[in-house]
Amino acid sequence: MRYMENKLDAVQYYQDHEDHGVRGCAENLGIGYSTLTKWLKDFRESGDIPVRG
Repeated sequence: MRYMENKLDAVQYYQDHEDHGVRGCAENLGIGYSTLTKWLKDFRESGDIPVRG
């Protein structure tokens, strides 16, 4: 469950700091640019982020 919360926290962080851009937010969070981009896309499309497994 904590992993899912981390994803949502990352999306929320980006929404709160859009002026940093996706790349800047990803760097600040210590995650990959493509990872954050995918989470943002998933969230925009469904309002949630699917959990793998």
